[in-house]
Amino acid sequence: MTPATSPHCEPAHTRPRAWRGAAAACLACAAAIAWLQWRDPADVRIHGTATLALLGAWAIAWAVALLCLSRGGAGSMRAVWIVAIALRVLLLPATPPFSGDVWRYLWEGKVLAAGFSPYALAPEAYAGSWLAAGDGLWRLINHPEIPAIYPPGAQAVFQLVARLWYAPVAMKAAMVVFDLGVLFLLGELLRRRGRDPRWALVWAWSPLVVFEVAGSGHLDVMAALFILVWLERLEGRREVTASVALGFAIAAKLVPALLLPVALRWHRRRWTVLLAPLVAGAMYVPFLDLRTALRPGPGATVAERLGLGPVSQALHEYGTRWRHNESVFWPLYEAAI
Repeated sequence: MTPATSPHCEPAHTRPRAWRGAAAACLACAAAIAWLQWRDPADVRIHGTATLALLGAWAIAWAVALLCLSRGGAGSMRAVWIVAIALRVLLLPATPPFSGDVWRYLWEGKVLAAGFSPYALAPEAYAGSWLAAGDGLWRLINHPEIPAIYPPGAQAVFQLVARLWYAPVAMKAAMVVFDLGVLFLLGELLRRRGRDPRWALVWAWSPLVVFEVAGSGHLDVMAALFILVWLERLEGRREVTASVALGFAIAAKLVPALLLPVALRWHRRRWTVLLAPLVAGAMYVPFLDLRTALRPGPGATVAERLGLGPVSQALHEYGTRWRHNESVFWPLYEAAI
């Protein structure tokens, strides 16, 4: 009698050519995108159409790999990791083509490392200062008239990277560390549920994930990791540490605060949910303007009397000027006007 073969442990010799071809196609697309950006780093946006086409081809290859996995014919988890790391290594040195956020991350980290609050002054206010002198990245910052909007958890990472190596590749590498942490936790959570951990490939080879993290260095992955830690801790009924993790997610990116109502439903001890906003709020304390709070002027606002003047300005800018989900928002906005 022939023993049953589990799709969770597919032997190496049965790996389909389609899966290997999909992996090779993903790597080829990533390499081509990196080459386009390396060829003309002065203005990588001129390759926008080609980059989008390559991302589309990458998405098709990724979908083929997922299809192979669904039919029990994919490679090992080790292969998933090897390809995932290779994809990120290819895009790490490349200049971000569609976003300049990484320049701002580095600048705000440099400001904080120098002992100043990035919430107090906009980058353009440093024109002519010793901090901006000779800094080529400072000239690349988008919206230089706006002070920092990123929460203090993100600022802590910015500062650490700026101290270690003031370069875009360093910031992108830091975000890749969080990114690979997400991949690891996804595999672990799938394994605990008796599911095939190779389904973490949904994240591992995703062109959107790799392009936005390794290619552009976006910080959203920090919040994603802490959200997964929250879920992992919650699954183990460790609600205190789960709430602390959710607090760190909010301190990295404000959007996870929308999960607080969900946390109230999922936590058996609801009081533990209060720890999340407390942790996130505590990280703002070093940025309070205590001088204005202790001696407020006659026209001081409530936020200024609480020492939250610069921080509240950053939150106001974020809430009124930043748009999300542009693929959905833009058509609605255009239709409305």
